[in-house]
Amino acid sequence: MWCSKPSGLEGQPWLVQRWSAFGIILLTDIWLWTPWFTLLLLAGLQSLPKEPFEAAAIDGTTTWRVFRFLTAADAAAGDRWCAW
Repeated sequence: MWCSKPSGLEGQPWLVQRWSAFGIILLTDIWLWTPWFTLLLLAGLQSLPKEPFEAAAIDGTTTWRVFRFLTAADAAAGDRWCAW
């Protein structure tokens, strides 16, 4: 590494090689951003209105259809914030 040679330090082998350095950067990025996205998604799910879910329960809708047409559709607005 160009900055470690003048100081007499040798580069770490796992940081000098291309794919191991990429893996470390990828893991660090995941570690940094996963809690933030989790909190955004949780806040979005908690802010969904209760009335459509109550109406679906009265109508006898299956769990999969409730998730697909109510939860996933209404939470899509919050997902856009995570992707933005």
